[in-house]
Amino acid sequence: MAEVNKYQDSILKVLEEYKGRFKKSSKDIQPLIIADKEKRHYQLLWLGWDGNRHIFTVTTFLSIINGKIWVQHDSTEVGIANLLVEEGIPKSDIVLGYFPSDHRALTEFAAA
Repeated sequence: MAEVNKYQDSILKVLEEYKGRFKKSSKDIQPLIIADKEKRHYQLLWLGWDGNRHIFTVTTFLSIINGKIWVQHDSTEVGIANLLVEEGIPKSDIVLGYFPSDHRALTEFAAA
């Protein structure tokens, strides 16, 4: 359980730091972090308006499953998994869940 709490804290820290890279634009769009700590799901999304166009874009979605961090979706330019590694999470505990299982073994990260 301690490891899960550590991973949860690391995920939230990385998402906050990544969110902080973006300055407030003249548009009414804001980055939001959504965290379901009980079910262990975490998102960073953009929400707001660009003129008459409603914006709702999920940038990244992560889960903690069986003691590993699963990157379910990542449209960041830096790779959220890389930021987690910089935060001290071992690559062996990060799964790139957006790849098919047979491709995950070809990455530097965990297969499952």
